[in-house]
Amino acid sequence: MAVMTRVIPEALVFRGTRPEVTTLEQPATTPPGFVRIRPTHLIMGSLERRILRGEIPYAGTLGREGTFMVESVGEGVSPGIVGKRVVAEAFRSCMQCDLCRGGTRHLCVLRTAPGLSGADGLASRWSVVPATSLVEVPALMKSEVAALAQSVAAALHTVRTAAVESRGFVTILGDGPMAMLTARIASTLNTQVRVLGKHPERFTLCERMGLKHRHIAEAGKRHDQQIVIDCTGDASPDGFNLAAGLAAPRARIVVKAPPIELMRREAPGNSTGISQIAAFEATVIGAGAGQLREGISWLSRHVLDEGLVVSRRVPWARALEALEALHDRRVLTSMIEFPQELRA
Repeated sequence: MAVMTRVIPEALVFRGTRPEVTTLEQPATTPPGFVRIRPTHLIMGSLERRILRGEIPYAGTLGREGTFMVESVGEGVSPGIVGKRVVAEAFRSCMQCDLCRGGTRHLCVLRTAPGLSGADGLASRWSVVPATSLVEVPALMKSEVAALAQSVAAALHTVRTAAVESRGFVTILGDGPMAMLTARIASTLNTQVRVLGKHPERFTLCERMGLKHRHIAEAGKRHDQQIVIDCTGDASPDGFNLAAGLAAPRARIVVKAPPIELMRREAPGNSTGISQIAAFEATVIGAGAGQLREGISWLSRHVLDEGLVVSRRVPWARALEALEALHDRRVLTSMIEFPQELRA
């Protein structure tokens, strides 16, 4: 039997050359176990920048992170969530494998990442998503703040993996949104946190956040850092070699990874970093997506000025400007805001 569809009036898509606003078709009814949501605020950041540059070969609807309103639910989903604000996980797992059933579904080998790999994103007037991928936003939390929950969850997971509270000097490599949030959270647990970045225009943001910072070229490789967290987003040989040069004996190196392994252009590398890590008996640990509920919980207990992370705000009618702004290195992230009548 043919599936009834309806046309989405607007969706922000990327087909491999340039972004555009177009129309899409979606099921006219909400399938069992699924929820239909519409965005109130969307975040565009470093990964979208890399998609636009062709560094990540993704084609489809953009939009990975934001705050949404539940419009309808399918069979098997409580109707009480209709009209509630929610945030969506960075990944979708199969829910059937041993990893999913064992509580580590963020490591599911069949997982996809909407707006990044294997699944369309959420930058459209409405989307249909699994109910299991959503977490309700507390009533008193601003939608603009909740829109960052996915990134905050990943940063929390990274900080916890690194165990920054139990170590001495901590270095965060990178000056993108994830690096800034990771440093912000780590600094609440350890006063010896610094950021090493390569974009001087972002150092002012570090100062506003109260973060110690230096240009990456000025970093002395003295093997005196107990923890090095690579938040460059590339997991490249250059970043790894720098981390190896900074790491103290038996240091802990954490490589912050996207929520899914990405196809991308591979840079030529060497084994210098690996041999240094082995010689110093350091531990290399990967960190992917975090628990979304923990991101919401942290935001409920801490004050986070979203203006420090969101550099540009534009209405949905000018959504392409949000992507264009990402080419400006002074812009950490862009936020797309939807008209009030579309949020009700």
